[in-house]
Amino acid sequence: LESQHIIEVTGLKKTIKEVTDG
Repeated sequence: LESQHIIEVTGLKKTIKEVTDG
């Protein structure tokens, strides 16, 4: 469960980075 949460947070940060870089 903890690892799943970390994966979700990492994916969210990646999405935010792509939007801000876009």
